[in-house]
Amino acid sequence: MAIPVITTTQSVLGYRQWQTWAFQPWADNTPTYWLCTPLPSGLKFDPATGRIHGAATVPGVYEFSLRAGNTSGVSDPMLFTMGIEAASQAQDSEVELFIDVTSRLVGFEATSLAASTTPLLWLKRGDTMIFHVTFVKNGATADLDLATLKFALKQLEPESVLVEGTSWQRLGTGDTAAFRVSITLASDLLDSALSDNEDDAGTQFNALAEFEWTENNPYAVGPPLLRSSSRTFLVVMARDLIRDA
Repeated sequence: MAIPVITTTQSVLGYRQWQTWAFQPWADNTPTYWLCTPLPSGLKFDPATGRIHGAATVPGVYEFSLRAGNTSGVSDPMLFTMGIEAASQAQDSEVELFIDVTSRLVGFEATSLAASTTPLLWLKRGDTMIFHVTFVKNGATADLDLATLKFALKQLEPESVLVEGTSWQRLGTGDTAAFRVSITLASDLLDSALSDNEDDAGTQFNALAEFEWTENNPYAVGPPLLRSSSRTFLVVMARDLIRDA
């Protein structure tokens, strides 16, 4: 058997900060193991398959090399260049959020979610929000088989829901599994809550927010649908200055 030769299908990789992704290199002559120089923080390497996956935590341009081996020897190193774009440079209107299925915490980063008494979002009445939601477990993407996904706001916990968003869609599978959910921040109850917080300098209040989802039960025990919720978190809910005609 000859020494492996890594296939040069691509040598430049580009991803966004905190974006979960996977790259599988290939080599001729049936490699049985792989070697890799250090990778950017947040990425993992499988020496049995050569697979690189995870979510890079620091933007920048990096270089690393891969080598493939078998019983005949080890290939020459193949150099790869990787560009990690800062998440703040994303050219879209979605708000990207992560939910840890173990702690139920919600935040902007996959690997450093923490409970906070500071509002996570700043929203205005009348706006339509689109959330890009990725579920994670132990820092890796959790590909849930969802049946429903909702987002809701309250002023106070015992009171009625002010607005609720139930329109959602799946995006990708496996390491790229994510979900998109939208909500229009408008209702008579929301208008009433804002009126209760009138302020000449700007009418607003800290609202209670929550994601709720149901998952098709993959186990032989329990109901067909498993209901789960995120931890309650704060968002600032403000009244818009330019009202609808």
